[in-house]
Amino acid sequence: EDNVMSPNIKNGDHVTVLAENGVWRTYPSNLDLSATGGPQTVPTQRYVVATANEGALIGKVGGDPRDSNGFFLISSRLDFFATSDGVLYGKMNDLVGNYADNVGQISVTVQVCRN
Repeated sequence: EDNVMSPNIKNGDHVTVLAENGVWRTYPSNLDLSATGGPQTVPTQRYVVATANEGALIGKVGGDPRDSNGFFLISSRLDFFATSDGVLYGKMNDLVGNYADNVGQISVTVQVCRN
């Protein structure tokens, strides 16, 4: 469900996440999706990130990855400055708690520049 993309992010780090290839699938869409995802198939408020496409790559720095709060959209690429310390987790945007029926994988590269 939640995958560690980088184990040691520090507040102030410049982080670049690049989704390079791969596909994954959510249910009920049954469409092969890239990191950008596809159309949402249920009301948006039920997704981990309500403003992101279904199946889009999302991430979170620190905290408990089982807690859906704090996730943000990565999609196919994101550059950001970390505002907290912790593990960078990644997963597909899906209905909260509804990951058991998902399949596939997306390969990502994470670059961390520390000042």
